[in-house]
Amino acid sequence: MKKQCFPIFTLHFNLRSPGREDRPTPIYAVVRHEGQQHKFSTGVKVLPRYWIPRFEVCLRSPMLSPLANENATVANEVLRQIRVGFSEFRRYLCEGGVSPALEDVKRMIFKTTGMEKRQIKKPYHTGALTLLRKALQDVQARVRDGSKSNYETKFNSFLEFLEERKIGDTVDEMCNEETLHELQRFLVQKKTGPEYNNGCCKLIGGLMTQCVGQKIEIKLLPTPPSDKKRMLTDEEISLLQSVELPNEYDDEVRDFFLMECFTGQRISDLPTLFEKNLTYTDIEGFRCVQIQTRKEMTSAYIIVTPEVNALIQKYVEKGGFRKLNIHNPNQKSLNTLVNNRLKKIAKKAGLNAQRNWKEAQGDQVISKSAPLYKILSSHWGRHTFVTKMLLNGVSPDVLCALTGHADDEMIKKVYSHVNSQEKTANAIKQLTQNQALPGHSEPTPPTAKTPEAIKGMLSELERDELVIPEEFPVPIPGD
Repeated sequence: MKKQCFPIFTLHFNLRSPGREDRPTPIYAVVRHEGQQHKFSTGVKVLPRYWIPRFEVCLRSPMLSPLANENATVANEVLRQIRVGFSEFRRYLCEGGVSPALEDVKRMIFKTTGMEKRQIKKPYHTGALTLLRKALQDVQARVRDGSKSNYETKFNSFLEFLEERKIGDTVDEMCNEETLHELQRFLVQKKTGPEYNNGCCKLIGGLMTQCVGQKIEIKLLPTPPSDKKRMLTDEEISLLQSVELPNEYDDEVRDFFLMECFTGQRISDLPTLFEKNLTYTDIEGFRCVQIQTRKEMTSAYIIVTPEVNALIQKYVEKGGFRKLNIHNPNQKSLNTLVNNRLKKIAKKAGLNAQRNWKEAQGDQVISKSAPLYKILSSHWGRHTFVTKMLLNGVSPDVLCALTGHADDEMIKKVYSHVNSQEKTANAIKQLTQNQALPGHSEPTPPTAKTPEAIKGMLSELERDELVIPEEFPVPIPGD
């Protein structure tokens, strides 16, 4: 008859630092046997707020992100395998009656009773790229379509870096500041601009942070202001307005761009201004149109100037755009179409002024030059509007209400692109208008007045009492 066996052999799971709520904490297996306690790392982690002490499992919930649920699933599977191995080893002890040594307990956690090697999946040591992709999907789910492809492009640069530098597919090797620094140096060697470099590093650093639960970031590259883009002058805008175009398609592209110059709206928000039933608001005697921006979901108020009203009425009468599909759901394609056509229109309009600028490529600054029509793009319209408003004294925070920016950071960045000569000319213009520029106002020229003229300027009483000599010095400084 088989004997009963009650070995004092228990297994529990504890967190190494349960008080650290903001970062993943290792889960330890605690084994007690005959008064001795052995503690071993399971190789998995969990955020303390997602740990359920009563059941010793990681929380899974529809309220959590897909990545958090995936991490919890993997961790719970590891704990389940350890529990299975523990049960089998406990049965083995009952049958054999052998007291386990420390090495036996270690083997119990990672192997079965028959000493067959059992592989435990460790999410923070394998499959790091899978976790990063899941984190990317979470980020893309919160942005509009145009930004999704932008993030995908930056992630592809990261994949190219991983392949060239032979980075292992483990979180320990891939998700750390050193790897992020290596990515930054890799992009510099590829001659990418500092803005793209910083955007790529910020994205990948954010994905790494989401995977490991602690902030991973590096010092970004300085981004010197680019002088490639400038505002279009009134003369250049007039040339675009007056040029004769060969077809209706080009005419619609030209009007679409001019509307951006007159309103400062993004190309994704311009279609709203051509809708049939616009709601107008009167603000301080001016007609305005309020729209909701697609990118930042903020309100923007467009002042309906005569130029804006003329374009709106033109397409109200035409029944909308007939050639250019402005309601294309893929705004990136619309932007590409407008940019390609706009360059041809600008060339026909005679926008041939040579533009010289400097551009950062990697760790070098390259001097470039091209005719205006070759580098003109749709975003120059928004840049033109913002710059003109700033030069006319509209403050950046007030300008946010007209352009739909969530804050004035980008507007201040645009203003930093305005060269010193334009800023100085604008300052002189404003000071002259306010008569506040010392030494600028011309002195009043002296006026010749005869004694009779002087008498005519006096009252009767003064005229009787005043005696003016015949040889009065002429001229007399004016009053």
